[in-house]
Amino acid sequence: MECLLVLDAGDAVSREIHETEKNSIQLRIAGETLLDAMSYLGYGALGLGEGDLLFGGRFIREAAGARRIPILSSSIIRAGGADPFAAEAISIEAGPYRIGVASIVSHGFAGFVTAHQDPDEPLAVLPTEDAMRRALDKLAGSSLKILLLHAPYREIIDLVRAVRGFDIAIGAHESNWKSYGAPHWIEDTAVVQTGWDGKTIGRLDLRLAADGSFEIASGREIILDSSFPDHPAMVALHQAYLARVAGAIDEILAEYPVVPPPSGTRYVGTAACVSCHEAQAAAWRTTKHAIAWRTLAERRRDYDPECYACHTVGFGYEGGFRVPDETPDREDSGCENCHGAGADHVARPREPYGKPVDEARCRTCHNPVHSPQFNYATYLPQIKHPE
Repeated sequence: MECLLVLDAGDAVSREIHETEKNSIQLRIAGETLLDAMSYLGYGALGLGEGDLLFGGRFIREAAGARRIPILSSSIIRAGGADPFAAEAISIEAGPYRIGVASIVSHGFAGFVTAHQDPDEPLAVLPTEDAMRRALDKLAGSSLKILLLHAPYREIIDLVRAVRGFDIAIGAHESNWKSYGAPHWIEDTAVVQTGWDGKTIGRLDLRLAADGSFEIASGREIILDSSFPDHPAMVALHQAYLARVAGAIDEILAEYPVVPPPSGTRYVGTAACVSCHEAQAAAWRTTKHAIAWRTLAERRRDYDPECYACHTVGFGYEGGFRVPDETPDREDSGCENCHGAGADHVARPREPYGKPVDEARCRTCHNPVHSPQFNYATYLPQIKHPE
C-alpha cells in the first residue's frame, strides 16, 4: 500500500531574519492564506518555527486549528510549567506500520519567541537536546521516526549526532542556503531540507519492510518552475489574498513609516528629470526598469505594498510613491532609484548630484529570491545611458 505524508518544518508565517518583509497586517493575511493552501493540499502537520510565533501563540494556534492543520512542537511550552503549547507528536497508521512525527525548534530562538509572545500567554523554549529526547519518547513504538528540526544548519548536524534515534530529520530555517533533497546521512539519520517561499519542495520516497525497517528509494528537490501549470485552486487563493490586501491598503500603509530619503531631500519623480535629461530618459525607456510597474499591474500586484519598493520611485520616503491613484508619476523604477532623491538637484541643477548607486543597492531588489539569475557585471550595461 502507499501512504502520502506532506509536512512543513516551520516558518510558514514568517522568518526571524525577514520579519520586516511585510508589515503585520499584510503578513497576517499572507499567513492565513498560506495555511488555507496547506489545508487544501492536505498537510499532515506544521512543525513550529520561531517565525510562526511572530504574532504570539494564539494567532497560529487559532489559524491552524480553524483549518485542521496539526501544529507540533516538543520544544515550546507554556512559561512557568511544563505544559506543551502544541501537540508533541502525531502518529499515522499505514497498514501495519506506524509513522511518528515530532518537531523541535532550537533554543537559540527563545529570545525571539519571548519577545513576540501574547502578554497573557507567555511561552518558553526548552533546551534543544532535552526537547529532542522528549520527542523521541513520544515516538516510542513507531516504525519510522521523523523529526521536523528547525535550527541553523550547523546546529542541525551537531544535534543529530548528539541525540541518536531519529530515522529522518527534515531541516528548516536556513534551507535556501543549505538545500538538498537527496538524503545527507549523519550517523544513522537521513537529513533533508529544501527551500522556502513555495519555490521548491522535497520528495522522499521510502520503502518499509515487514520487519519495520526502511530504505530510502529516492530523494530529490523539485523546483516549482513554469513547467508546472498553475492550479486553479491555488490561483483562486492567491487572487483572494490580493483582494484582501487591496481592501486593507489604507490600513496597511498606515503602518509603513514615511521618512526622509537617505540624502535628506525629497523624491520628485522621473518626469522632473526628463526636461533636462532627454537623452538619458530615452535610453531609460528602452529598459525593463521603465516597465517595472506594468509587470505588477499585469499580475494584479498593483495594490500589494510588498512589491512597491522595487517597482516604484521612493516608496516609504518623503515625496515617494504611495498608491497608484495618488502618485501615478512615481510608478516604475526611475532615475531617483539609482541616483538618489532629486528635489535639491531640481532646485539647484548646477550643483553636484548623486552618483549612481553601487552593486549593493542593486541587490536590494535583485536578490536571490526575486532575481536569482542576477549578475551585476552582465546587467549593468543593460541600463547604462549617455553621460
